[in-house]
Amino acid sequence: MVRKLSAAATIVATLCCGSSASAQVAETQGDLRCLMVSMAMLSLEQPALRQAGMLSAMYYFGRLDGRTPGLDLETGLVGQIEAMSPEDIRATAGRCGNELKSRGEAMQEVGKRIQERSNALPDLPASD
Repeated sequence: MVRKLSAAATIVATLCCGSSASAQVAETQGDLRCLMVSMAMLSLEQPALRQAGMLSAMYYFGRLDGRTPGLDLETGLVGQIEAMSPEDIRATAGRCGNELKSRGEAMQEVGKRIQERSNALPDLPASD
């Protein structure tokens, strides 16, 4: 009986961790693709698009570095570049843009709520 429970626990743990690991790999690949598209935007002529590319690249670099600090970015980026078709690149640009828009809106909402809360706080003394 104990052996059966132990085997069942091992299977559940393997399924749980295995799917978590594969989800992390998929998320990392998606972020590598977003970083690659963002970096490509840095060579565009329009200043607004270059700036958006820089902000996007920093965001996705931070996500990658936070999740997988030892990641070989060069190898990962080259692998994604080689695997992506022009259609994949367009779809990735749309997906990443929507994700950034959503995160930006969330950030604005947090900022708005913090501002509202800080209005109720006493003023802090000025520093020299």
